[in-house]
Amino acid sequence: MANEINGSLLVLDGSTTDPECFNEANLQAWMLETAKALEMDIILGPVFKDVELDPSKLTGDVFQDEGGISGFCMISTSHISIHCWPLRKHFLADVFSCRPFDTMAAIAVARRFLSVDLLRPLSIGRFPPRKRRAVAEADPLLSGEMALLPHSPAGASGT
Repeated sequence: MANEINGSLLVLDGSTTDPECFNEANLQAWMLETAKALEMDIILGPVFKDVELDPSKLTGDVFQDEGGISGFCMISTSHISIHCWPLRKHFLADVFSCRPFDTMAAIAVARRFLSVDLLRPLSIGRFPPRKRRAVAEADPLLSGEMALLPHSPAGASGT
């Protein structure tokens, strides 16, 4: 079928040289420019939520959210989202669409708006399960792909 879901998920784990870029105006500009560069239509947002910074939560062995800013916008084919921790100079972002897009263009926009120091991008193709069935049956964990799991009967514990 020619008109099938054939999407991409771009995951960006990064650090910034300038945590001041983690502000609503700049992050909104990043989302708008990303959508424009990738020819995506925004249908909701961008929407942001600031959480007060609390440096005391940086201590200990277990992650505690010390605050920052998170935001998302819904596009007609999925979403763009980001979570930023200014005290850590760290961000996590996703660009997802049910149709393919130029991941390198998305990365270039992120580098420009987020003052990227280090970046670990991960791109995952998203397809209907039947397209992956043969590969998954041969090697369910091939290239880190999620396995096609059989349907669990109602009430199954999964263990």
